[in-house]
Amino acid sequence: MSDRMEKKETTGKVTRVLLWIAACILTFIIVATALVSRTGTSLYNYLFSERVEVGHIQISDLSKTEKLKVLTMYKEVIVSQYKQERGRLFGTNNYQIHSIYPGRVDIGFDLSKCEDNWITMEGDTAIVNLPAVEILNKDNWLIDETKKRTPIETGKWSSTDYDKMARRANAMIKRNCELDNCYVLAEEQGFKVVSNLLNALGYDNIKINIQHRESYKPYYTATASQSRYLNPHEFRTDADGKDYVSYENGAKLYYQGSFDDGELLSMAELFNEYSIDHNSRLWNIKKQGNFVSVGIQYDNVKQGSSAANAVVRNADNGQITRLKAIIATIFSPGTTITFSLTDKDGKLLRSY
Repeated sequence: MSDRMEKKETTGKVTRVLLWIAACILTFIIVATALVSRTGTSLYNYLFSERVEVGHIQISDLSKTEKLKVLTMYKEVIVSQYKQERGRLFGTNNYQIHSIYPGRVDIGFDLSKCEDNWITMEGDTAIVNLPAVEILNKDNWLIDETKKRTPIETGKWSSTDYDKMARRANAMIKRNCELDNCYVLAEEQGFKVVSNLLNALGYDNIKINIQHRESYKPYYTATASQSRYLNPHEFRTDADGKDYVSYENGAKLYYQGSFDDGELLSMAELFNEYSIDHNSRLWNIKKQGNFVSVGIQYDNVKQGSSAANAVVRNADNGQITRLKAIIATIFSPGTTITFSLTDKDGKLLRSY
């Protein structure tokens, strides 16, 4: 009897110890999860390594194929948005949202764009003239919003806010494809796919011409040494409802008008590069149709002072011409670009 009681007591002690250990582990997991969810930088731990898939394509008649996909890229991007709202009594409330968007990019050839007789023979050589590689996704929509993850969200956000973030994520993935030389890889894979297909059909001598692909616009990137200042995802809205991009060095880029997301990303990178070595820390840009105005505001410069006169003299036409040329590559041909220099109070120093 005593042996059974001792055994029962020993079993009870072991059970209590195991329950205590399990409780400690559960508490640690809950605390760690709470700490991670409060840290913005931990968002990057959610990203998976991007993948590239090269399909084994079986085609019996290339001339009857409308779209030839040669490469599939899987990418993820983080899009963040910050906003301020006036408090009911004093001060402002700060809110933020961070969403992770997965994307799939199908790259290949739209064979419906081929010219007549794009497959010809010269002697025993088969000559194939292909159009430029391009994104084959319908409407160039690359992200899957149904699989979006939002680990951090404070405050209330409208459907318009969510739509802006989705379009920005789509533009970011498209830019990443350009920067990562995905299209060059697709061209190389296209050569292999078409060559293997024609070889399988009995052609030994093959010549393949792929049309040169122009970089999509807008397209502008800051250099690697300057990118440490750049956080293109940190879009903000101040308490007055004005939208701007914020940078580590204190610079701000305010924007309004009909910018698409690719144009806005390019302007953000251009301003990042320009604001590092210049004492202008604020730009106001506005787009209305084919007109783009750029207002450059200088810090610590007052109207009528010698410093203001120095700014006017030192802002040489060559520098403005260079900026205009770069901005012209971002927008469609025919866009009219104007510049104005102002002091920190917004008073005009010079216009171009």
